[in-house]
Amino acid sequence: MTGTERTDLLARLRAQIARIEHGRGEGASLSAFWPLGVPQVDRHLGGGLPRGTVHEVTGRGGDTALAALPARFVAHILGLAPGPVAWIGGGFDLYGPGLVRAGVDPGRLLCIAAEAGDRLAVCEDALHSRGVVAVVAELDGALSLTASRRLQLAAEAAGVTGFLIRRSSRPDDPALLQPTACATRWRIGPLPSGAVLAAYPTVPGVGVAHWSVDLLRHRGGRPASWIMEVGDAPHRLALAAVPAGRTAAAATRGAAGPAAGHAVA
Repeated sequence: MTGTERTDLLARLRAQIARIEHGRGEGASLSAFWPLGVPQVDRHLGGGLPRGTVHEVTGRGGDTALAALPARFVAHILGLAPGPVAWIGGGFDLYGPGLVRAGVDPGRLLCIAAEAGDRLAVCEDALHSRGVVAVVAELDGALSLTASRRLQLAAEAAGVTGFLIRRSSRPDDPALLQPTACATRWRIGPLPSGAVLAAYPTVPGVGVAHWSVDLLRHRGGRPASWIMEVGDAPHRLALAAVPAGRTAAAATRGAAGPAAGHAVA
């Protein structure tokens, strides 16, 4: 993508944002934190995710390449605060009903298609736009410390929150663990389902979805791990109940730290 093409793209993006803002009016000033809606996690973070910073989310195992759970996790966070969001990706196979289940009105999203090699530059430009509350970018492969610092500086300058959904074809790709300047780093993985859903009491295997949610890095804070139940809006995420015979540390390990083309589901 050339500089002229990026300029034209940003001009169209700003025009869309202006139309959205005109339709909904200016809201109250934003708080310093973006909550996750899980009290125990928000307390651990000191109030939630700090706004005007960049946050990184990766999958685990077979989902490292698809990043379906990280996309659902980010959509859950977006659903807890209003405002237009720029989502930068490739072929765009975001699933509208899945976004609604996460609490996100698809009409809030300004979807920007960009080649993999252009997404960092487009993300940085979008973070400089004060008309959006958040920018989501799907990134493949390595992310250098210098590039992540540029994104962080852009987010701080405009007060826009960034979410990087990082993917790799290798589940054990060491590039996903290299240092970055992101304020928080998350890893989301699937776990066996919980209790059978009341709506499907006789269907084997249909239970409440469970995730392993690892906070790998928290600038100024501690890493942690939680087991969460995943529901639909407005309930969304919650700490999982601890099965009989297991300790509370199995569902939340805040003190010990973490254990050593997608659709939003």
